[in-house]
Amino acid sequence: FRLYIGHGVPGGAVSWDDMKLFTSYPVGSDEIIYFKVEISSGTGTAPILVSPDPAPGATDVPISSAICFNIIDDVGVDTTSLQVWLNGADVTDGFEVAEILPNGYRFCYDPPGFLDLYTDYEVHIRVSDIDATPHELDTSYTFTTGGFCGPSFMLDLVGFEVTTDGDTLDQSITIGTDSAASEGYDSLDFPAPPPIDFSVVSLNPDEEDTLFPMLTRDIRNNCNEAVWKIMFILPGGSTPAATWLEWNVDDVPVSSMWCLRVGVGTPDTPPETYQFMTEVSSIEVNAAAGEIVYIKYTTECGGEETYCVRGNVTDELTGEAIEGAQITIGGLTDFSESDGSYEICGLVNGEYDVVAYAEGYETLYTSVTISDGDATLDLELMPMGYDVCGTTYVDGEPTGGVHIVFGPAETYSGTGGAFCVHLTAGTYEVTADYPGYPVYVDTVEVTGDMSYNINIESGTFTVSGIASLDGTPAEGITITVDGGSPVTTDSTGAYSVDVPYGVHTFVASYPGYADAETTILVESDTTLDFDLSPTTIQICVNVTLEGADDNSGALVQMPPAAEMLTPPSGTVCFDDMDWGEYTITVSKEYFATVETTITANCDTAIDITLPYYWEPSGLTCEFAPTERPFPEDEALHTAISWTIPTGTILTPSEFVIYRDGDPIDTTTELSYDDYDVEDGGTYTYTVVALYDDGGVSPESEPCEVTIEVEPDANELLLIDFDNGAGFADDMASLLSSIGVSDYTMTGPDEDIAATGRYNLNDYDAVFVVLGIRGDGSDETMSDEMQQMLVDYIDAGGFVYICGPDFAQDYSGTDLLERFSFSAIEGSDSTTGNVQFVTMNSIFYLGTSWRSDYAYQTSADHYVDVLTPFGGAQPVFYANEDSAIVGVHFAYRRIYTSIY
Repeated sequence: FRLYIGHGVPGGAVSWDDMKLFTSYPVGSDEIIYFKVEISSGTGTAPILVSPDPAPGATDVPISSAICFNIIDDVGVDTTSLQVWLNGADVTDGFEVAEILPNGYRFCYDPPGFLDLYTDYEVHIRVSDIDATPHELDTSYTFTTGGFCGPSFMLDLVGFEVTTDGDTLDQSITIGTDSAASEGYDSLDFPAPPPIDFSVVSLNPDEEDTLFPMLTRDIRNNCNEAVWKIMFILPGGSTPAATWLEWNVDDVPVSSMWCLRVGVGTPDTPPETYQFMTEVSSIEVNAAAGEIVYIKYTTECGGEETYCVRGNVTDELTGEAIEGAQITIGGLTDFSESDGSYEICGLVNGEYDVVAYAEGYETLYTSVTISDGDATLDLELMPMGYDVCGTTYVDGEPTGGVHIVFGPAETYSGTGGAFCVHLTAGTYEVTADYPGYPVYVDTVEVTGDMSYNINIESGTFTVSGIASLDGTPAEGITITVDGGSPVTTDSTGAYSVDVPYGVHTFVASYPGYADAETTILVESDTTLDFDLSPTTIQICVNVTLEGADDNSGALVQMPPAAEMLTPPSGTVCFDDMDWGEYTITVSKEYFATVETTITANCDTAIDITLPYYWEPSGLTCEFAPTERPFPEDEALHTAISWTIPTGTILTPSEFVIYRDGDPIDTTTELSYDDYDVEDGGTYTYTVVALYDDGGVSPESEPCEVTIEVEPDANELLLIDFDNGAGFADDMASLLSSIGVSDYTMTGPDEDIAATGRYNLNDYDAVFVVLGIRGDGSDETMSDEMQQMLVDYIDAGGFVYICGPDFAQDYSGTDLLERFSFSAIEGSDSTTGNVQFVTMNSIFYLGTSWRSDYAYQTSADHYVDVLTPFGGAQPVFYANEDSAIVGVHFAYRRIYTSIY
């Protein structure tokens, strides 16, 4: 019989459906439900085999295939009667129900490991229906496996001939595999042209193809083993000195199942041995003697070390040995001996599936790993169990279609509620479910074949729990079931509601909080708690950037929300936020970072102003002094000044001064003097403000200054370095007496190199007046000051030095060397040195006069006596030309040891 369900308006047409296809049924609000039973009047037929996969007669079946088929019957299929043999081995326990069909089942078996390559398999099926008088299907079909397809590749081969004259000839051909290739000539191959000279060809495996018997490109199918025969064609029957074949080892395909092997034989006699082409790159062949090269594309890739798996097969319950158990590992099979021992060899390193089968025992599936050695694997088989059969009842009525899980067994009851499961001895949990009813649960001890009935009854179940508001149990929360009348939680947050078996939707509600909804299958008393969260809120942050018209680009962070950048308006909003405490951080370059913490339980807006790190403005640059000589105690410098905005939120604490892009100093003032400058230099300055909170402003607008100091207007520089003797004042009086007034006089003993007040290049001539050694201060000019005079002299300047002890005080200096004389020290003043002085008339162009000198006075103390050299000439003589007391060189450098 068959049960149908239908729907339609009263008195109208009814639309019928097979009830096996539904667990629930939709009906219109104005319709009613109809049921009908069709009782077959026939005597019944055996189940039918439908859609076997692999199909009967199939070839080249992948060895990784599963075996599946449908068994259908108009009454129903007895799943417990299914028996399947694969090539005579009972594999029934490996089959599972893959799909429940309207009138049967789809069964599938996934063999452990792989099927054997290129093997014929017979599938033998025996199964009965669940009719009162069972009908049996007993049928068989076959299929044939193929193999693993190997890699596709192209490999260039180069044949070489060395002639007796020592010449080397070569010829290239190509072999390979492709899924579209055939064994004979096809569009992937190239025929060989008629041989003219030395040639290398591959012989077409299709010997009936007389049109293209030789190929220069020979591509075979990558799913089939192949043998290429490579022949050398020698010109005119020559006998070469050597012939061989070469290839690039790196181009040889590498596969876990396939390999290329090479050897030498004759057209009618294959090689006795082969080498792996991944291990050699060439092979010699005696082409003149008729030898050819064989290349095999094959799965015979042995050579790796193999190992054995050994062990004993025993009864799991008694521990006794099992004889005749079939053990399969990696496609290799052995049968246990009388003592239960077995051994399977020929296994390389790796992990293998293990299947152990024995009559009267459950098939055992396990695995073993081979790792550089033999392995021991003992196997325990569980004896076959017992039949547990019975009837399923729903509300006391025998009912089929009940889903039963009996320990490890799973089935559906058939017509009239009949079911059977096969189990070993033990205690099992039993569950049975039927649409619209609670799940049946029981525990059963199986000690032998037994009868066991299942009765599923309708009923209601209590769903209870605690409802909370944001983690706190609360009173007044309403709980509704499937949109019905609500129940309300008490002061402890507890609720309880009774519902029938089935899927129900529960909704917990409370004003100001988001509803909590869940849908569950109620099949027993159930605890269901709720925790309602406040409805989400929006938090907006209005950012104002101090001094800016555009408030965009500020980074607003409010974990755990994603950070945001402000638009020109400065406002960003975080949506769908939970109630709670949030820390808001707003930052932007050149603005002070502001952080604040808020607690929000409603839509909230907060205003935040970012203080700006104002940069200095109004930057001015100028230099001073502007003319030489500089005033005393004043050196050349640039003067930089700036301002900062008033009325701002932050005030800078100090400033960094940059010159030409590099920082040079810091100051707390609004001005700065830079003394590290030179006349003629151009300098660019910027200033950056530093703030107490560590903030740094942008750089100010730059200012640029070019230093151009006006030179001294006087033509003569008088250097007073007489150690306070007053000689320089005497020289000044002398200059004035002869009408020379455009001179500048330095300060007493002033180090003009240190003060920087003078530039000797401003003057036409320089007079240096020195003091007397031993009359007080004996300070001499600094090395830097002497160097200024040396540089001035070397540049062609006029220098006159007056002083009785120049040669003594400046012995060994570059300055003294420039005057080209040597000197000896005279007597002290008590003895005296110079009584009178006479002019050198040659130097003075014919003019000559004589003058008395302050003989035996302080002026006559250790007067140096000079000897010119290197082109220097006398200027003054002393004491009837007996001593030279003045010299000159090129009329530019003049020295006198008297004054």
